[in-house]
Order: sequence, then structure tokens, then C-alpha cells
Amino acid sequence: MAKEQGWEILWMHMDGKGMRSMYDEITDQGEKILLTVPNPFLVERNLLQIYELFDQRKRINEARISQFITNILTELYIARNSAEATEAADRIEDILTYISMHIDQPISVEDLSDQAHLSPYYFSRLFKQNTGFSPHEYITNHRISNAKFLLRTTDFSIKKIALCCGYPNVSGFCTNFRKHTQASPLQYRLGQGEV
Repeated sequence: MAKEQGWEILWMHMDGKGMRSMYDEITDQGEKILLTVPNPFLVERNLLQIYELFDQRKRINEARISQFITNILTELYIARNSAEATEAADRIEDILTYISMHIDQPISVEDLSDQAHLSPYYFSRLFKQNTGFSPHEYITNHRISNAKFLLRTTDFSIKKIALCCGYPNVSGFCTNFRKHTQASPLQYRLGQGEV
């Protein structure tokens, strides 16, 4: 963070799977741009929450940081494709909150489209436009991020973690986890998978 002559600059470096494609989508394949974000308060709030976690040297909640970054990237994507996006952004923001609060429960596209008061087809298209992910991809990524966090920071059983992340059975959870991390939940917990 830098302050000088009335200006304040917040910046952050992000890296990881999917970041290159999200960057290309936001910047139109690498074109340098300056965006006026429709909801700057949301971007600032998410940036400050990330900074506070590191500044106060609190225990890092990977799932929460992932959510903050997703919120920031979503706002940048919306800014890039603005005009009709304000109402859509509000609906999708509400849906992202709904997903976070119900991640331990079964969530279908129909549930989400009902929440947004849209048809499933239109909702799915709008969700992808606003987040860069299909609803299924977003939910899966969110569940895996939560599972990674719980595996690293708790001594919960694999079965309990599966249930906390919305997987009704351990087998399905383990298969999906391995598919996304190239490690079993136990291997990941022991530090043998990607961090």
C-alpha cells in the first residue's frame, strides 16, 4: 500500500491455476487497460481484508482468501464488460454469497437460478459472463479450496471434511479432490500435494 500526495494505491500479485485465462479474459488477451470498476467499494474491501490477514499475521484461511480474490476478479471482469452488467453483477454477487453460505449442502444450477429469479439457461450464461466459470466449476473450486483449508488447519476426519464441503460420500470427495489436486486428501494433509 502506498500513500503520497492524496493518492492511495493498493496492489497485489496473484498467481495460480486459471489466473492466466482470467487475466486474458479481463484484459482481452493481454491488452493493457485501465478500468473504472462499477463497485469500487467491493474491490477495496476485498483487498483490505486480504492485506489485514497478512498484516496482522493471522492464520491464513486459504478458502477465504480465494473468495476475496474471486470477488476482485469478478468485479474486474464485470468492469471490462460493463454497460448491462450492473444488475447482473448484483445478482451474481448475491449468488456467490449464497454459495459460500451453503457450500456444505447440495447446490444445483436450478437452486441458484431460482435464487436469482432467472431461467437456468440464462442464469448459467450470466454466471459464466460474470465470474469466468460455470456454476458447477465455481462450486467445485470453492469446495476444493475449503477442503484444502480444512485438511491443513484441522484434524477433522476425511469423512467430516467431505460433509463440510458438500460431498455426501467420502469416495466421491476423494475422487474429485484427486482430480483437482493430483493428490489424495491424506497426501495433501501430509504435505505431499500442491499447496
